[in-house]
Amino acid sequence: MRCAVCGEALVVAVLSSPSRMPKLGKGSSAQSRLAMLHSLAHTGSWAVNLFGDIVVRFSAQMRMPQEFFDDFAQDEGRHYTVLFAR
Repeated sequence: MRCAVCGEALVVAVLSSPSRMPKLGKGSSAQSRLAMLHSLAHTGSWAVNLFGDIVVRFSAQMRMPQEFFDDFAQDEGRHYTVLFAR
């Protein structure tokens, strides 16, 4: 599948049952903690991508207040800072 705007190849997510996903453990080993931090980094990345999508699709039509953007930037910045400090 390709982006309708730029033609770049898109990654398509495949939903799987949680029982079929690899277990990350409970953070008792370095490998388990690394896997959890890796997952959190992906979650943050997806949040930033979704925010960009909101901006492109809706900001002009909905006249989003500046506080909306500021709050998101501060929140994601805080998440990044906490993860980076680990």
